[in-house]
Amino acid sequence: MADHTTLPHRFFLSISLLSILAGSQPDLTKELVSLRSSSESGVIRLNDDTVSKFITSVATPRPYSLIIFFNSADLNSNPLQEFRSEFGLVSASFIANNNNRSDVTNKLFFCEIDESSDSEAFGLFGIQFLPQICLVDPLMENPLQDKTETNKGRSEEEVARAFVNHYYHLFDNDRFSLFTLYSSTSLLTFEGQKIYGVEDIFNKLKQLPFDQCRHLISTVDSQPSSMAGGCGGILVFVSGSIQLHGEDHPLRFSQTFHLVPLPQGSFFVQNEMFRLNYG
Repeated sequence: MADHTTLPHRFFLSISLLSILAGSQPDLTKELVSLRSSSESGVIRLNDDTVSKFITSVATPRPYSLIIFFNSADLNSNPLQEFRSEFGLVSASFIANNNNRSDVTNKLFFCEIDESSDSEAFGLFGIQFLPQICLVDPLMENPLQDKTETNKGRSEEEVARAFVNHYYHLFDNDRFSLFTLYSSTSLLTFEGQKIYGVEDIFNKLKQLPFDQCRHLISTVDSQPSSMAGGCGGILVFVSGSIQLHGEDHPLRFSQTFHLVPLPQGSFFVQNEMFRLNYG
């Protein structure tokens, strides 16, 4: 089983994962321990060769789990690098808090893959936007196939509703994390202003003239989109109101999203349009 998620400080893993015990590859575990010890934070840098060595070429069940952070040193993004630093802190804390528990620390390893030099590994996991992490548990065989299978059979209404709940929850509680839903090709039209790419969209969200708000959703309509080449894109239209902190009257709004599927089964926002409704 493989599970992809975005980083924003909420990827704390159940200790039950560590109860999936060893297979028969003690040498690989020792090598991972050695690689970890040479890193200040304990995060192991993987490349295409070591992904094959520790993941795809190892019979399941493996004697360990890996948490992989996908990064790009070529992408000058402060939020991305902040998440990378946080990932390193979590790794170091895990090691420090289990310093005398080799039965725990030798079952779970924190790793990093950089897009600039390891494109094959990015393709294997279906990574097309950042940041993302992937949990590789001992039973996972094919990361891409595994994630795709988990989303089969979901209707566009279910996906749309789940997306809407997630999007507005982030907007109201952790707005800066919204950039994880976009890619370098995304386009946002905000009150007539066209904004291209995840970096500029993130900057626009930072510049909104309010800190606290609450969205009240009235309607969610969706339909399949053939613009994604028949591979499962979804158009989502949302209407509702925004209650700004300190304001007496909510503002009515309409918002449209074009969700495009990624190979691993998740979605990102390719197109988005937002308008306040006056009158």
